[in-house]
Amino acid sequence: MKKHLLLFTLLLACLGCASDFEEDGNTVTFYGSVIDFETGNSISNASVVLYYGLAPDCLGASISSAYTGTDGSFSFNSIEIREETGFVLKAECAGYQKTWQTLSKISGNKAEVQIVMQKSK
Repeated sequence: MKKHLLLFTLLLACLGCASDFEEDGNTVTFYGSVIDFETGNSISNASVVLYYGLAPDCLGASISSAYTGTDGSFSFNSIEIREETGFVLKAECAGYQKTWQTLSKISGNKAEVQIVMQKSK
């Protein structure tokens, strides 16, 4: 009886640890744009890198990278979701300050992101 109770307890604990993402699938697609803080204009040819991580100072592995198009848009398709971490985006472009954006709560399998960059001083 104790073995069954222990197994049942372990099973419940494992179910409780399951990520909210599991309900929507195991991947997410990030898409969005990079814009200028002052003008609101799109920034083309900006480098956008996606990382696993909870904040810029505790990053995991780089997942993927892309450059924005002429309309400032980017996308990362079918990115594997990991229960233990969130996502961090880094955007860089000549003439602008490097920008970090943390994505900690994602619902569904698509996430739209707008990255706002300020010009370098």
